Amino acid sequence: MRRHHVAHVFLIALLVIILFPVFWVASTSFRRDQAAFSPKIVSSRLTLQHYKDLIFPEDNLPAVILKLQNIVSLSKPYDEMSQEEVLSELEEQLSKLRRYFNESRELFSKSEDAYESILKAYDKEQEQLKSETIGRLSEIKEKLEEISSRGSGDTKMKRLALYTFLVDERFNLRSHSFLYLLKLLADLDETFKNQFELHQKGELSDKELRSTFEKTLSTLSKEYSEYVGFSTEEIGRLKTEITSLESELSSISVKKDVLTKQMLMYEEIANETYQPLLKNLNSVFDNAASLLYRGGKSEGIKGIFVDDEKAREVLKTALNLAERAKEMLPPVDSFHVINASLGNLVEKLRSLVSRVEEFSTYSQISAAYVDFAKIVENSETLLIGTLTEMRDFAENVSKVVSELIHFQEEYASKSQRLEELRAEYATAEEKLKEKSDSLLPYKSQIAALIALNEVEYRQGKIRELDTVSGRNLSRYELYLRKVGDALNRFMSEFPILEEDKRVFKTALNSFAWVSSFKTFVDKFEIMQKRLPGLLEESERLIDDFETNYLDLLNTRFSGVFVSSVVLDKLYDLVKFDYANQISGALGTVVRYAGDLIYDFPIESAQHLFKQIEGWLYKLGEV
Repeated sequence: MRRHHVAHVFLIALLVIILFPVFWVASTSFRRDQAAFSPKIVSSRLTLQHYKDLIFPEDNLPAVILKLQNIVSLSKPYDEMSQEEVLSELEEQLSKLRRYFNESRELFSKSEDAYESILKAYDKEQEQLKSETIGRLSEIKEKLEEISSRGSGDTKMKRLALYTFLVDERFNLRSHSFLYLLKLLADLDETFKNQFELHQKGELSDKELRSTFEKTLSTLSKEYSEYVGFSTEEIGRLKTEITSLESELSSISVKKDVLTKQMLMYEEIANETYQPLLKNLNSVFDNAASLLYRGGKSEGIKGIFVDDEKAREVLKTALNLAERAKEMLPPVDSFHVINASLGNLVEKLRSLVSRVEEFSTYSQISAAYVDFAKIVENSETLLIGTLTEMRDFAENVSKVVSELIHFQEEYASKSQRLEELRAEYATAEEKLKEKSDSLLPYKSQIAALIALNEVEYRQGKIRELDTVSGRNLSRYELYLRKVGDALNRFMSEFPILEEDKRVFKTALNSFAWVSSFKTFVDKFEIMQKRLPGLLEESERLIDDFETNYLDLLNTRFSGVFVSSVVLDKLYDLVKFDYANQISGALGTVVRYAGDLIYDFPIESAQHLFKQIEGWLYKLGEV
């Protein structure tokens, strides 16, 4: 029995482990705030209406309007119905249309009432909320003061650390953050302090203070360069040169690619066009050479006259062209076959020219020699034309090869220089990191002071607000967002204790609702401006349709095709105008209302967000 109990417990546990993820995904997927896998396993936002809409979806307004248009036009399946059936179907859809608009108006009216109740609850509690915010900001300040007081008080190291914050800042006396940096500089530099105090008293102009600041910054730059071992300008120069070389190499690479493609094209031309021609010429002059050599050995025939000057000229011209082409073609594997064929032709032509010169000294000429001379003369066009083309082709190839070699050498040279620069830059960066790491505790102190100044400044701005509602809600949200930006930047850029991070993150999380609430209010007000007008215009169009739909139907049943312009206008209104003017705002309101159900600090108002979320979701479905 005990074994059975253990087995049952084990199986139940196994079943829970298997089914739990399925239940989690399914339950959270029904939510409409992009919250699948939410830690809120069973959302309180799941209602019977949500399941009903999911399982039994109804036609929305655009679908109903299209049905009405199809009925008026007697499109399928209404063309096969009797007039009474068509009229009954039209009245049913028209009633549904009226109901949808009435339901939409009612849903929005209830949402507006809930919205007003939220604003009243917020107005009632805003002083308390403001006070709590100021208290949270004070906690953040205390923690930042604590962090800024940690570590050594070495003035020289603090000056160098402050320089890293000042070097990229633009001189702007209207910026409270820049003014605070000047105050920190005055605390660390006596000369600048005297000038800064004179400026605060109004005894020194902005221009004079700027000049003093630039001189002080130049001094700090020299101190920093001495400490690091090289100047920031040197690192900047290296970086600029590396970037420039990378750009040049990219450009050269493109040119190399173009030339390489050109070479591939030339290789194809050489193998497919000129190689067959050379093969043919080699064959022709093999036969011609055979005649010539037979003519040299046979007995001369008296009385045969031949003008072989033309043949000698053709052979010499052809030899010059062939030698030039052979000289220009690159000795690479891809041109090996055509180089070999061209070499054979050069050797044949050279041998023939030499042999013909010998024949010119003979007193008697054979008939075979006469035939040879005629063959050479007759092949002039083919021979000279082909070799002229080949010479030009070889010159083009040679030019491309020269350019390609030039770019390859330039690329190799610049690549080597780039590697040297990168190594130099990496060494500089390594040294800079080493020195920068030694400054990190001092930089963290200054960063904490900068963040502290930002929090103090924004806290003061919040104190100055008469209210944190209405137009001031945007200012309230902006000030807290700036605090968040400062703290997040501080936490991401500098090493701080996990305990300190928790303090900051807890405080920032307590402010998160303000941004959601501000967005919720902004988008709801957009809906308030636009939705009532759209509903009123839609209802006027429905009134117009109700006055003339019988006339349209009667005309259609008489055999004339009709459609309703009013319905077209209504469709555009609820399909496109709604999408362009309202849908986005409504979706945002629904999403943020869903978040504020849990995050809004006034518990008595949280259920109102749930109501708005449900009502406006339904309105959107309609």
